[in-house]
Amino acid sequence: MSRSRPVVDGARRMRIANMIRQARLAAHLDQAQLAEELGVTPGAVGNWERCIARPDIDTIPRLCSILHLSVTDLLGLEPELTLTGDERDVVRLYRELNPFHQKTVLALLRQLEQNEADQRQEELRRSARPMRAVLGAAAGFGGPLDGEAPVKRPWSGVTFGIIPTPLPAP
Repeated sequence: MSRSRPVVDGARRMRIANMIRQARLAAHLDQAQLAEELGVTPGAVGNWERCIARPDIDTIPRLCSILHLSVTDLLGLEPELTLTGDERDVVRLYRELNPFHQKTVLALLRQLEQNEADQRQEELRRSARPMRAVLGAAAGFGGPLDGEAPVKRPWSGVTFGIIPTPLPAP
């Protein structure tokens, strides 16, 4: 039984090679330095960058770590998301739309999100109960002393409300 390598198109291989080279240069490493850190030969790194060979599967995580790349980005994979059936339908339908309608859908979703945030703020505001100020005879309020007649103060019976602090935008 013959074992075959997975088919990787030339454009993907070239993209991987270019990404390795660009990330290596951005990290200010030459091929020999990168090779030393990975425990491979400088020729191996050169071959990766010229699309002659690919890094070994065991080398890829360390290579990505050194070059500050994610394995997903290097290999051009989309991250796996766990979507419900309805969510998959939304994504599928969105992708079938033309660019104008996609922008319209995004604008609608953003408006719905803002409406929900506004609604939460309003519910918070309504749930804050007003408090009646009870100002008794205490130091600093000028309340009557023993034997003095009570004096009607202009602030007695004032209603204070609790003002909720707005929530930060997500």
